[in-house]
Amino acid sequence: MNTPKQQSYLIPISIVGVLFFAIGFALGINGLLVPYLEKPLHISSAESYLLLTATFLPFVIFGFPAGMLIKRIGYKKTMALSFVFFAIGLYLFVPAAQAASFPLFLLGSFISGTGNTLLQASVNPYVTICGPIEKAAQRMSIMGILNKGGLGSSPYLPGPFHFRPAGQCRPE
Repeated sequence: MNTPKQQSYLIPISIVGVLFFAIGFALGINGLLVPYLEKPLHISSAESYLLLTATFLPFVIFGFPAGMLIKRIGYKKTMALSFVFFAIGLYLFVPAAQAASFPLFLLGSFISGTGNTLLQASVNPYVTICGPIEKAAQRMSIMGILNKGGLGSSPYLPGPFHFRPAGQCRPE
């Protein structure tokens, strides 16, 4: 029988599970963009992989500062702030696509990568403190499965929109 204290962790853990899925999905979808940017932006294959570099570089730059931010404002506020960065970065993809601007795509990827860094730095330890410490490894394992599920589903969910040539996104 569940005690009231154990039941109080269900909602936060469920929300964090959705976040883990979103992290995996965001990283998976980013990798799918790479080959589709080469022709419209007139960049080489090597240059297109700068998009992934721009996404993962914030992990190196902001990993330690993210820990200091968590210490200052807490896990939940850092998670919320991470989505502000995600929103700004992903919003930049719209004008980047309209202007066919590779530097703007890189900036958007870097900003959303910063959001991902903040989210990863705050969500992982948060899972360990949400519930009994004896079951922390189980919770982390479940979150890892959700993360990989998001990564694995990223090619399929946006497929009908993502893999059509420009101008053919609407059903005929």
